[in-house]
Amino acid sequence: GGRVSDLLGVTENTTAMIALAEQRGSNGVEIDIKLSKDGVPFIYHDPDVNLRLVQKSVIWGNIEDFTFAQLKSLITLKYGEKIQSLEEMLEYILNQTDLSFVWLDMKSKKNDMSTVIPIQQKYLQLAAAMGRDIEIPLGLPTQDKVDQFLAVPDFQNLQNLCELAPDIVRQTGAEVWGPRWTLGLQTAEVNAMQSEGREVITWTLDDPNWIRSFVKDGDFNGILTNYPMAVFYSFYEIGRASW
Repeated sequence: GGRVSDLLGVTENTTAMIALAEQRGSNGVEIDIKLSKDGVPFIYHDPDVNLRLVQKSVIWGNIEDFTFAQLKSLITLKYGEKIQSLEEMLEYILNQTDLSFVWLDMKSKKNDMSTVIPIQQKYLQLAAAMGRDIEIPLGLPTQDKVDQFLAVPDFQNLQNLCELAPDIVRQTGAEVWGPRWTLGLQTAEVNAMQSEGREVITWTLDDPNWIRSFVKDGDFNGILTNYPMAVFYSFYEIGRASW
């Protein structure tokens, strides 16, 4: 939906940005998950407290070294918002938006599977009870996260999005493959994944010319971008009827 540096008046990884993303044509979002000192999954991108994302603070350093209560009370984000927990974000998405996809990007340096998975399952169940058709996959961006995921009992029954090579995607049983856009269109690999019943979403594609190229010539199921209106424009300009 946007970045703090875009001067949109809202901070990334907040409900305000999620609302803006939907207004700009997105039907899904990616949120970055960290784990507080006392084991609360919360939403924040960078590894530390810094002036890119927050106003002047009385605490600095590794953001995962503080309790959630400290983060909530002592940090104010760039445009005045407070850091939000994963549960607060999913509650908002289910009750205040029509989004159908929430990519949980697992960015903690800790093993947070035991705390995030129950929340993922809770909100998938709530969504089903509401009649909401929504995917909430666990994002697996690194081999460490893959290893943590594979150690979870019954991991085969958990929604996940793997960013690594296709053979690792198959190992995790991922419903979604998330290749980096700089690897190119990878048409053969994309089609192979789709033939196995998987979606393919490339990330993070922000350049308008490349967006147009990927929409025109690619076979992706989706594009993760900070500029959904650029994707929206290219999609209708080119007239892609197959998405």
